[in-house]
Amino acid sequence: MLDKQELIARHPLFSKLSGQVIWLLFEEHDADPADIGAFMDHFMPHFTGQLDVLRRLLEHPDGWLRIRVSAPPGAESDAARAACPACAALDGSFLAASDPRLAAFLPPYSLGCRARAEFVDAAAFAALDAPRLLPPDAPTPPRELHCPSEWLFGHPWAKTPRPGD
Repeated sequence: MLDKQELIARHPLFSKLSGQVIWLLFEEHDADPADIGAFMDHFMPHFTGQLDVLRRLLEHPDGWLRIRVSAPPGAESDAARAACPACAALDGSFLAASDPRLAAFLPPYSLGCRARAEFVDAAAFAALDAPRLLPPDAPTPPRELHCPSEWLFGHPWAKTPRPGD
């Protein structure tokens, strides 16, 4: 079983992020310290969950990655809810865990990204009616430290209920 650090090293975004990097990004955008701390409280369960999906994909090469797009918690504005065109185009797509492009298409693609990775086991995938496979010529989504929409840094995270509240 891969440990957390090995999983982080294999994830294209998470291998570049640390709590300090995230904090500095928020500070560069003049975010309130209370909002930065609250964002980290929101982000950590997502981070852990996405690492678990990666672990399952690596441990079960007969499984599938499903890419889903959803609004972040507490998103009230259209800018906060909307996915970029690259992520919107991937929503609902499937990619085999054994596909060599797995790392390139593993969400999230940036901090604040609306795309999420889901693990689907082989039996559940076989039961699906006409799943949408990621085409061989699908463009790789852009990878950046944060989504360009900037909503992330101005969102009132300290006033947004945390997961499980």
